[in-house]
Amino acid sequence: MTARKKYRLVLFGSLVLGLLLKLPSVWSAVGIEWKQLASEVGTALIIAFVLAMLVDWAVKKELLTEFARDVSGHIIGQLLPVELREHLRGYLEMSLVRENWNIRYNLKPLPPHYVEVGVVSDYVMVNRSSDEQTFPFVIKVEKGWYRAVGKENLITMVSANEERRDQPRCDDEDGHWVHKWPVKLPPYDRDNPQRTRFHAQAVQYFFECAFSPFISMWPVSNTAVTVTYPKDDYDVLLDTTFRPRKALVRNDLQDGTQWEINEPILPGQGFFVRWSKKSIPMAATIPIREPAA
Repeated sequence: MTARKKYRLVLFGSLVLGLLLKLPSVWSAVGIEWKQLASEVGTALIIAFVLAMLVDWAVKKELLTEFARDVSGHIIGQLLPVELREHLRGYLEMSLVRENWNIRYNLKPLPPHYVEVGVVSDYVMVNRSSDEQTFPFVIKVEKGWYRAVGKENLITMVSANEERRDQPRCDDEDGHWVHKWPVKLPPYDRDNPQRTRFHAQAVQYFFECAFSPFISMWPVSNTAVTVTYPKDDYDVLLDTTFRPRKALVRNDLQDGTQWEINEPILPGQGFFVRWSKKSIPMAATIPIREPAA
């Protein structure tokens, strides 16, 4: 007989003994004190059985969860080297997910050879874990390169749900204006999932032929990129840093173009928005470094 069967046999034996001790007919020939003692002992044995079964179920569930979590990465990446599997498992264990990421660019030509770009980023974050998590809401823009326009790149507004910060205080870090805002995200509730909406606005200045990348630091479920611009004067393209499994959905708007990325974007992946005056080949674009979002 295995140890598991012995454990189960002892549990059910204690349950049967507890039920017998609770039967008045079994102790009809003894005094009231012994009846009370037998009843209390029976109650204790029944409670012990119930508690043991609950603990046994909880422990098994936890062990199965831990086992599944431990082997899932090895099963999925069974053909990969161990060190690469461990690296990928970090992505599988991420609990914060970005949903409905909408990025809007508004291009305004500034003579003679510059463009003012208004950038709006809007999305919701969901904490998929059972514990409260802190989301590091960080916005970065590179400090202006083109002093000829007499203006500089700025973060103009940020918000988290109903809390809004206009002209937020920014730190100068490695040639970027950076605003950091840690926001608490509630634990995941399957029946009533809580979503926190984040919004950021910035204005930046570029050469009339340039590109601007967005690199995500969090897994994204779906993304829409909208660019408004003078269509008679400019060409605009969007390139992803990964090979999409499904073709991007391109929508031609009256005053611009929208692209829908209807598949996940993983941390470290993103896209490039490129623009150029129609008289200048797109291959002559000047790279502009932009930070992660």
